[in-house]
Amino acid sequence: MASIICVGNPNVGKSSLFNLLTGANQKVANFAGVTVQEAAGKFLGHDILDLPGLRSVWSGSPDEQVSINALKGILREQKSILYVANGLQLDDSLLLFSQLADLKLPMAMVINFEDEMAKARIKIDHVALAERLGCPVILMNSRSGKGLDTLSDIIANGLFRIPSSFCRSMYDEWRGDELINRLDDRFRDTDVNLDNDDFDVERDFLRRKMLIQSVLEDNLDQPATNSPVSPGTSVADEWALHPLWGSLMFLGVLLVVFQMIFTVAAYPMDWIDAAFARLGGAMNGVTGIGWLDSLITEGIIPGIAGVVIFIPQIALLFFLIGILESTGYMMRISYLSDRLLRKFGLSGSSVVPLLSGMACSIPAIMSARSIKNPIERLAVIMVTPFMTCSARLPVYIILIALIVPDERWAIFHARGLALLGMYLLGIIASLLFALLWKQLKSQKSKSLWILDLPAYRSPHWRLIFMSVYRKTKTFVLQAGKVIFVVSILLWLLASHSPRGDKFFERKLAENTTTLEAEASLRLEYSYAGYMGKAIEPAIRPLGYDWKIGIALLSSFAAREVFVGSLSTIYAIGTEEEMTVANRLRSEMRPDGSARYDLATAISLLLFYAFALQCVSTVATTRQETGSWKWAILQFVAMTGIAYLAALLAYQLLS
Repeated sequence: MASIICVGNPNVGKSSLFNLLTGANQKVANFAGVTVQEAAGKFLGHDILDLPGLRSVWSGSPDEQVSINALKGILREQKSILYVANGLQLDDSLLLFSQLADLKLPMAMVINFEDEMAKARIKIDHVALAERLGCPVILMNSRSGKGLDTLSDIIANGLFRIPSSFCRSMYDEWRGDELINRLDDRFRDTDVNLDNDDFDVERDFLRRKMLIQSVLEDNLDQPATNSPVSPGTSVADEWALHPLWGSLMFLGVLLVVFQMIFTVAAYPMDWIDAAFARLGGAMNGVTGIGWLDSLITEGIIPGIAGVVIFIPQIALLFFLIGILESTGYMMRISYLSDRLLRKFGLSGSSVVPLLSGMACSIPAIMSARSIKNPIERLAVIMVTPFMTCSARLPVYIILIALIVPDERWAIFHARGLALLGMYLLGIIASLLFALLWKQLKSQKSKSLWILDLPAYRSPHWRLIFMSVYRKTKTFVLQAGKVIFVVSILLWLLASHSPRGDKFFERKLAENTTTLEAEASLRLEYSYAGYMGKAIEPAIRPLGYDWKIGIALLSSFAAREVFVGSLSTIYAIGTEEEMTVANRLRSEMRPDGSARYDLATAISLLLFYAFALQCVSTVATTRQETGSWKWAILQFVAMTGIAYLAALLAYQLLS
């Protein structure tokens, strides 16, 4: 069990402080819903638990319930609470602190963002505030580590103290009619009924807010401002939050991201692709054991190359998204999207899971726990897999490279624009199916969404690079394990046949015998060939042959397996040093035309844009919804939509 519990509102730098203390690699970003379960670590011999952000003990979203349940569990154990507050919005942070103070647990408060408070000319007498609250108060910058020595001393020497329940102990100062009059003033222009069941909770909230304000008046000095956002951000946000200019700015940011993915990452990709081609040639015959040489050069190397080649682009995508998160711009996107999303039955709280889906659907679906409205939460879980995840990126990149010329117009790269189009397609699909969900459920979005816009911050480079390394490593290892197994299995299935040698001798005698013809014939009549031909009637209208069918079947385990599977299939029986892209370009139909023409490539792009080819996502949906019904519905619906879209595209373009 943890001896220190790290608690605070969302977006107060709590996970950043946890990283500083424990050296863990918790993701740090400027929005709620990032930490959706507890994270544990050690500091100075103490076990520290980082809880998801919590706004109030009355909160009801699933991720906040994790924190509330943890607090219930430690009530009898007298654990210490390390409370993290936002120095730029101290009045909001003190509300939850006052509720926790009533639990009578030892506490210490860290007032974070000391550097930004200084820039905003916010001064606080933290010594006097500590005396007022009855527990230690430390001014700190969790990014730079300033104030860590003081906090370390408190933790090492057990200086946590049970704070005075300063709000509840002062309730008696507000008497009868005076309290009712103050409450009536607050609710005069609203539809809140003071006689309903929620009155006790709302009255408690307002009591605390008024008393907190009186405490801060004595200890806090800050410039007067009417800005709805943190000090120092209003000028930039006049553009970033504008309905028109802000939307155009966001599209511009996306365009830059995808331009860089195709231009900056192109050089290391070419080096990796060529290196694996040379490696395959160098390893040919190196062991002197025929089947083992074949396995290495035709199975393992081409399969692994189909994923490793995309590391530069995936790492660059994670890096650029990390910058957007770290600077606070991603939160502006949430704010900007709220009005639009409500037309589709969602709200701004849905932005985080949806945009997280651009990295991976699994943590994105889990982060939907931060959505309080259960109908909206289920809608987000169901539509998030339509967002373009990093596993689709290898498929998109290789197919776009086959059909889109490597051309530039001024600063615009043709392939970058095409990739942006695929990402926008994922966003549009998510919104349209959210709208359909809204119509089926016949309920408008009624969720209350509270958003604190943080100050713009310079990127935290160390954490960004750590995050990129961790995510890229996870992608490579997870995909690599699947691809390694699939590559060996495919090699076995493609290199062995139920037919005997006499069958192949007769077949080869009927045609001109070349090494290439023999390899193609043996692949066609292999176990893998029979599997592909079994589904070929169903996929032929989409423009696919039995070889693509084999890759489709294997990629239902994970989308990124598609490229590696094709690379393995096309490498069977050939000794040429060829890159992944060239293997696909050289593939021909029986009539001599290119297998991967415009119609087939567009069909494949649409199939992979909509199909749910990820077993882990299906399992996560089942876990988060508590029912196989929704997971199966999601899988069947997305696969059916993918098939129809691919069919329509091929029939129209061919």
